[in-house]
Amino acid sequence: MTAGPSGTGSPEQKADRPGKDGSGAGSAGLPGTGGRKDGTAPGTGTGTGTGAGSSAGPSGSPGGSEGGSGTVTSPPTASTSEVQGNRSGAGTFADHHDASGPGPRIDHLARVEAACKVYDPTIESASPGGYWYLIASPPWNGRYYAVANTFLNGDPAEGPYHHHFDPAVPDCPAPPAGDGAP
Repeated sequence: MTAGPSGTGSPEQKADRPGKDGSGAGSAGLPGTGGRKDGTAPGTGTGTGTGAGSSAGPSGSPGGSEGGSGTVTSPPTASTSEVQGNRSGAGTFADHHDASGPGPRIDHLARVEAACKVYDPTIESASPGGYWYLIASPPWNGRYYAVANTFLNGDPAEGPYHHHFDPAVPDCPAPPAGDGAP
């Protein structure tokens, strides 16, 4: 497994962020995530911010399809509680490598259990940080991933935001060799 970067950002990375007002038009390259937790959208990607999947909040009521062709690995038995920090919520996907197989959205300030994290900065909006959380809570049930930098990761809801991922979330186990996983 490739080692990822540290969980903190430099002051230069944070100074230009407007706050969690949801003003971003969507994460670049990742449709339906609503941008990073602070409302910014990096680069010039193709994200539209229109939302893929459907909304699900703290009550865990699912909506939309549960399809997807991503590889699911057995997550660790322990999980870490995380709070969704993007005012637009966050999309979830069965496959973190190409953001395919949309699942139920995670609403703003919803608390979910992150089973583990995987480092995959392939999708531009996963950076800074480059991590995705495998969401253990219902209705995601360990089958969908969400970009880690859209969560508070221990930072206060009103900011400042220093953590792009929570180092307390364990790394996901590597998929078995030869299963076609990225």
